[in-house]
Amino acid sequence: MTPVAPSQLVVLQRLTPTERAVLLLYDVFDMSHTEIAASLGKSDAACRQLLSRARENVRAEKRVLRTPRDEHRRLLLAFVRAVNGGRTSPASRFWAPLRLMGMVAQSSPHPDRFDVVPPIATPTSAAGSRREKGQVVYVVSTGLVCAVMVFSIVNFVFNDHFPFPNGKEGAFDHLHLPHYLKIELTTAKILGVLALVVPGVPHKIREFAYFGFGITLISAAIAHYSVGDAALGLYYILDPLGFLAALVVSYRYFLRFSRN
Repeated sequence: MTPVAPSQLVVLQRLTPTERAVLLLYDVFDMSHTEIAASLGKSDAACRQLLSRARENVRAEKRVLRTPRDEHRRLLLAFVRAVNGGRTSPASRFWAPLRLMGMVAQSSPHPDRFDVVPPIATPTSAAGSRREKGQVVYVVSTGLVCAVMVFSIVNFVFNDHFPFPNGKEGAFDHLHLPHYLKIELTTAKILGVLALVVPGVPHKIREFAYFGFGITLISAAIAHYSVGDAALGLYYILDPLGFLAALVVSYRYFLRFSRN
């Protein structure tokens, strides 16, 4: 089970049951305001207001709810299991403790702030399905980027004339680039691929790898265009830009999963 920070343990204690439900459905289960409104029986505008109020209450750091320790633990375990499982269907066992917490509001110094969450429909698997699709898109796009980088690394080391196998000069001579740049690029690409595929790499280092690959792909397109390779074939220009698009997609989902 993934360790939970102490700050996460007290977040739920600062919110009303309805605020709690809206905050978790939106930030954790990636549900839209329309889906949340349908589940809670409220309007989109009301759900947006509840989400805004919930975030304000979290930032206010006011502990407004007193609940038994056992109830906290049961709620936390249900929440962690639902999140770690990557599914929203088991969350139906998680909403019940939220409603029960609303029943102990009399022990709070601010009982007027609480309301009992009405029975809600079990969330559909739409959010979980979107998350799974997002993971597939992330893996495929990241795999494409890493594959082209490994391919170029191999050719940098073993095929000096790539991508001009029949040319009289090496690729870096053709592009009017110094030979030492080949060593720098090869080393940077190796480190960048490792940063993207090795688990546990710090967030900032992965962002640096994304930025470095972006600069590399843009520079490749500019270099081929500047020496007139577009006349030999547009793919010399479009090929790096296509992989740049895959890099952007990978980075977008990397940020989304990191935020969640």
